[in-house]
Amino acid sequence: MEVEDYLKDNQFIKWVNEPNEDRSRYWSEWLANNPQDEDNMLRAKAIVERLNKIHQPTKQIIEMKDQIWEQIEFTVSSQSHHPKRFISSLWYKWTAAAIAFLYCFMGVYFM
Repeated sequence: MEVEDYLKDNQFIKWVNEPNEDRSRYWSEWLANNPQDEDNMLRAKAIVERLNKIHQPTKQIIEMKDQIWEQIEFTVSSQSHHPKRFISSLWYKWTAAAIAFLYCFMGVYFM
């Protein structure tokens, strides 16, 4: 197999990214049966590992992401209380208006 063939093989990439006993056993047996491909296999493995390092977020990016999520959660939790206050204050205003209307109506009615 050529290096490109390994890089197109999802099982190979999965083995490099997430090694486990079954995958390691499979690729060890495959290499034992195809020793002439060892160089290409090691080159492909190195390429996949380098690509993983390039795509892994740095510690600074992870910390920044955590801070952003904390800000989002704080903003959402603080804003979720405002509608309740708005509804309850609106309820009190309507109640006060209804009582005032009743008093006015009763005053006019009894006069």
